[in-house]
Amino acid sequence: MPKIILVGVFAFMGVSLRRLFRGPSSPGWSWRLEWIVAVQRAVLGAMIEWPPTRIRKVMVGRMGPLARALELSEEELGGVPCERSARPG
Repeated sequence: MPKIILVGVFAFMGVSLRRLFRGPSSPGWSWRLEWIVAVQRAVLGAMIEWPPTRIRKVMVGRMGPLARALELSEEELGGVPCERSARPG
């Protein structure tokens, strides 16, 4: 099982246990909302260490057709490496 999935599973389980014993993190939050927030925080925190090319490969499959049509190019602005995105044409 990929590490990123395990990170999400442990976050899900941690929220469930914490909520059983201490209640919601914020008044009015549903179980579902708390699970979503915890899993997203954990997964994005784990992904922050990935190189941009790996993140892009994972995210491209989740993009809509307009985002997939963007032309991406690596550039340097003021000595800072960055990525430019532009519409074709």
